[in-house]
Amino acid sequence: MLAVVVFATLFGAQGSGRAVQMTGVVVNGSGKPVVGAHVVLVRHAESAEQTHGTRILAQADTDSSGSFSFGAIDLQTEIRFPLETGAWLEYTVTVAGTTRLIGAVEFTTPRSGPDAAVASVYARLTVQ
Repeated sequence: MLAVVVFATLFGAQGSGRAVQMTGVVVNGSGKPVVGAHVVLVRHAESAEQTHGTRILAQADTDSSGSFSFGAIDLQTEIRFPLETGAWLEYTVTVAGTTRLIGAVEFTTPRSGPDAAVASVYARLTVQ
């Protein structure tokens, strides 16, 4: 199982074009860091013609503390209507060539500025 993330509620009206710092940590079910994991963030989109497209937005490897950083990326949370009818983001975690099941994703998203825009995203990914 991959972690599917619906960012519409997380980001509200904030749209594409604004880069957001994305960092996080990968831990196992006991809360211990997973070292050397490859973390990928993928954007999926559906079209009115029922076609499906994917695009890798970012990828990084975890360090000795299980932490990863994608840097500043445009999450592309807006749907490009009428070309797209839906879009979502998904994390995948691979360790030693094996895709790991993600049991939980927890986010911390501090907001700043007059529009209370998301300033950064920190994700805690718990793998099984």
